[in-house]
Amino acid sequence: MLQDDRADLNSSWYNVAPGNGPVPAYFTTETNDKDIVSSPDGWPTETYMEFKHYLRLIASFGSIDPQMAAYNLTADYGTIFPPESIRSIQDVSISPSGTLTSGCLFDPNSTSVLTAPNSSFALAAAPSLPSFGPDPNTTLPIPALTNLTACGISPFLNTTLANTPASADSAPYLAFAHSTLWSWAPSEPAHDTTTLCAALYGGSSAGRWRATDCTAHHRAACRSTNSPYTWHLTPNPVTYAAAPAACLPNTSFATPRTALENSHLYAAVLAAPPGDAEDVPVVFLSLNSLDLASCWVMGANATCPYRSPESAERTRVVVVPTLAAVVVFVLAVLTLFVKCAANRRDGRRGRRRRNVGGWDYEGVPS
Repeated sequence: MLQDDRADLNSSWYNVAPGNGPVPAYFTTETNDKDIVSSPDGWPTETYMEFKHYLRLIASFGSIDPQMAAYNLTADYGTIFPPESIRSIQDVSISPSGTLTSGCLFDPNSTSVLTAPNSSFALAAAPSLPSFGPDPNTTLPIPALTNLTACGISPFLNTTLANTPASADSAPYLAFAHSTLWSWAPSEPAHDTTTLCAALYGGSSAGRWRATDCTAHHRAACRSTNSPYTWHLTPNPVTYAAAPAACLPNTSFATPRTALENSHLYAAVLAAPPGDAEDVPVVFLSLNSLDLASCWVMGANATCPYRSPESAERTRVVVVPTLAAVVVFVLAVLTLFVKCAANRRDGRRGRRRRNVGGWDYEGVPS
């Protein structure tokens, strides 16, 4: 299926609603003499997979144990990808303080996705983690994990934490999961009706996102049209509503899609001269919950695709009685129509003349 989609992008990944297509800068394309666009290395978006092909899971064979060496894997390649197709194990070195000394895929000087180190499906075994006490702070990031994630590598856990399974004590595993987040800062987004827009913060947040006031004045993050790793900041602080128009030509007000995009944006923020009155840099992202509280969407005029339970309940309260009234009305009309038709037939039958012994009599309905 992937091969068929790659062979003709015009009828596959490009044949979708606006906004659901793939990002061309993330893969290479070729066009033949019949103007058919193909890709040797592209992958579809999650939206395309789930709503076009109704697929929710990608699986591939990993390392093959010696006991399975004689098994013919090719018979399963129509459903399961060949070994190591969606896993790229990275060889990394991490210092005791949690800093990656080698193997990091983030290079601030390499802003082209196609020439930067390949971060697709990049994984690394979780490093030695600090010992967890009986009640660990699950919101305190673990440096080794946050640095791995910022380098474009997903840490995977293959050992038991604190010598306790998650079914007995989930706190260490929750701390692990929180440390792999590269977007929102701990306890964010804050549930405050006055903070409906997202911004990337410097300082102790180190490139994490926080909810902030949309009417405040900050610089805005503008991504290059054809280079996801190239970011520019608006020359002057603006409000959230004015951010799209403030971006430079060939850039657009945007939000990082991946951990590496976020790392490149944070590097651009640190390299830019101060633009805010605050000591800590704050940069607006194209992410807000203006349409519906706690529903975060990209784009100043975007609407929430989900309904709250209260809205759905109100809809049922209105729709169900209305449908019932329509059904009753239709049944009443049909009953009246049937009765009128029956009476009309009876009337015609009663008026039919009968001839008895040469005399015509008017029929009278009984």
